[in-house]
Amino acid sequence: MKKRAGLKLFGNIITGLCLGMLWILPVQAASIEIDGNFRDWNSIEKTAINSDFYQEVAFVRKDNKLYMYAKEKSKNSWETYYANTMPTLILKNGEEHVLVITQSSSNGNQSDLTIRKQNGYTEVSGAHGKRDKNGTYQYELVIPLDDFGEVDSVRFFTDYSNTQTLQLGSNENETPSVIEETTIQQETPEEIVIHSDTGKITIDGNFDDWKNYPHVFVTNWNMPEDQRNESNCRSLSIAMDDDNIYFHVKMIGGWNDPMNGNEYLLSVGDYGVSINLTMMDDRTLPQYNLSPNQYDLKVYYKNRTAPLIDNTLIPGAAAKLAVYSNGPDEVEVQVPKEIFKTVFGIDVNDVKEITLMNPNLFDHGISSTATSTMPFLGIGISVASVLLAVFLLSRKKVTHKR
Repeated sequence: MKKRAGLKLFGNIITGLCLGMLWILPVQAASIEIDGNFRDWNSIEKTAINSDFYQEVAFVRKDNKLYMYAKEKSKNSWETYYANTMPTLILKNGEEHVLVITQSSSNGNQSDLTIRKQNGYTEVSGAHGKRDKNGTYQYELVIPLDDFGEVDSVRFFTDYSNTQTLQLGSNENETPSVIEETTIQQETPEEIVIHSDTGKITIDGNFDDWKNYPHVFVTNWNMPEDQRNESNCRSLSIAMDDDNIYFHVKMIGGWNDPMNGNEYLLSVGDYGVSINLTMMDDRTLPQYNLSPNQYDLKVYYKNRTAPLIDNTLIPGAAAKLAVYSNGPDEVEVQVPKEIFKTVFGIDVNDVKEITLMNPNLFDHGISSTATSTMPFLGIGISVASVLLAVFLLSRKKVTHKR
């Protein structure tokens, strides 16, 4: 009897040890489920990150898919650091493919994430992610690599001005190694000064009044200036009069490029105010199935702009979106200069320069420079490199990057 009990005890011990071994064995990528649970990442080695965005990240390659895990420092839903991460797949032949992480839906703290190619903004087939909060936010992604080629390394933004590049291992499941950390350098602004005829801008969806104002071709990927045109770039202009700031965006004419970018940063000197544009029913942009028509847009302060409550509409602001059946979308926006007095208590009536930024639409900010003393100012346009996430800062004082 004692012998039988001893054998049973021995068997239980062996079973327990086996289960324990299974628990501590490294998790293979085949068992990673993109479900917002994150427990399957517990035994995968992480790379510690000392940055404003992240505490740690991990990459695993398996079956020609790249899996990514990131533990953010963000505790608030509006701190969408994932949107600025911009993971770039660097191939062995030197090609680079920049990806954009966007939120497709949310329920409480959990969000579904979509991964798009920056060039053309098309979704990566089979790629998806989940984000959820456990103390701070975490997210996980899977990115099929069939459409890209042989990936050698991954570069991503770790904060508003720095990137880190990780070398992927030659073997599947091998922990990536750090190649380099870099700081994005500011370029010397290129100034395009064009004297404009005076003329009142009206937010009516007509856009003819913008013909009097200089525009520049802008993109959100690297393209030589001499290759830019209306078929492969967005067109952008900014102007102001005694009371208001105006800007006009025309999307790319060469392919389906719906109006994108809900948030814009308007900066005067060291002071910046973020504004949001949405459809009148609060749908965000882009909207891919809008019928050709003109649409009024809401213009309101970005969430939690001190000292305002969420989604406060901006008095006196207006915006119009035009969707065409055979041409690129256009939007024109009017924002009172009073926003700077509302948010910062400062009067900017005598301002001579104002900068507009939106990293979803273009990788450069544009700055208007007064060239006329008439009530409605003609403008010159300065194109200056800016950091992607300066636009997303929710601080009372935003540094004007030039």
